[in-house]
Amino acid sequence: MFDVILEEYASSNRFTERDSRLKFTLGFGALLLVSISMSPLAPIFVAISMALIVILLAGIPARVYLSLLLLPSPFLVLSIVAILLITGGGNALTAIHLGPYTLHLSTGAIVIAINTAARILGGMSALLFVALTTPMVELFSLLKSLRLPQEFIDLSMLVYRCTFLMLAEAIAIQNAQTMRQGYSNFRNSIRSISLLGSGLFIRGWNRGEELLLAMDSRCYDGRFEMPLKGKRMGRVEISLVFAYLVICGFLALAPYIWGSG
Repeated sequence: MFDVILEEYASSNRFTERDSRLKFTLGFGALLLVSISMSPLAPIFVAISMALIVILLAGIPARVYLSLLLLPSPFLVLSIVAILLITGGGNALTAIHLGPYTLHLSTGAIVIAINTAARILGGMSALLFVALTTPMVELFSLLKSLRLPQEFIDLSMLVYRCTFLMLAEAIAIQNAQTMRQGYSNFRNSIRSISLLGSGLFIRGWNRGEELLLAMDSRCYDGRFEMPLKGKRMGRVEISLVFAYLVICGFLALAPYIWGSG
């Protein structure tokens, strides 16, 4: 499962002993700069540099990293196709006639599609850096140190745990249905999907009650206690993170600087 894969590598990579505040600042700082960038320069730089950092420096296998990076590929493809055929602007290149409707492909749509694809890859790379190098316990401890509401942190922990529990149940049910030819044709597929939804609801409810019973048996009093383990940050590490974010910021703001000039 993905939670097992993420936690396994997050707890055994070469960056495990690095301070989680530095890793959080690097990953989410890059994500913020990617989101405000109006050109593909910063997102592409983040995507390439984060891949090199995670694979070469942190020691995460390239196969694992690429398999996780390609998870949003269906969303990426659909988004690009929709942008290319719906978004206007620039010079018209061609037109596609679908009955009474006409879809135009323009230069402006191509530019927007390239920027969107670059942002998705850059943002996904920044998130994977944090996910593959920082255990979730440290992330939740970091959120607590930032003085976020305790209720928000506890709810996030429960959602994180229950999401993968529901995913595991859904995969188990679907595998059982597939072995029984539940998706052999369209009619069987519709019936299997409806049974999957109802069965997943019931199993999820039961798993939730089991989780609550386990928490109560461990004297759960309405809040999770997490140890705050601060690690020493070296000046070199801080300087490298700062320099990296400055480069990303320059690439993100370069179009504004050159445009105003």
